[in-house]
Amino acid sequence: MTNAVQKKEQKDSLSVKSSRFFREVWIELKRTSWPNKEELKRSTMVVIVAVLVFATWIGTLDFLMTEFTRLIGLHR
Repeated sequence: MTNAVQKKEQKDSLSVKSSRFFREVWIELKRTSWPNKEELKRSTMVVIVAVLVFATWIGTLDFLMTEFTRLIGLHR
């Protein structure tokens, strides 16, 4: 970066920086490729199923470890 650009950025007020930031965010959001309804449904189902599988797996491991520690007398 040149020295002049750095000085200008330092002089910009918070409102100027904020408006520039939100303008750039809006431009980037326009470029984004959004999923259609079917892709969104499919992706949501994948996430829900994955969460249920992992929750079941972790719950089962927790139950088994708790029972094991009770069996050997470490847990009451």
